[in-house]
Amino acid sequence: MKQADFTIVQRPAYITFTCPHCGQDQRMDWDEVTEPEYWGDEWGIVNCPECGEEIELGEYDMG
Repeated sequence: MKQADFTIVQRPAYITFTCPHCGQDQRMDWDEVTEPEYWGDEWGIVNCPECGEEIELGEYDMG
């Protein structure tokens, strides 16, 4: 029988971060994040679910 290599494709579900204002660990659903056209571009701003302060998203890790 012949074999074929394959790729498992994953869809992002959420991001996690520590709020620089209140210091709390946060989890935000992916659909609440404005994804840039190119992931090397700026990710924009989100509001902390805990304290409500604006946070500019910086570098990311593919955890």
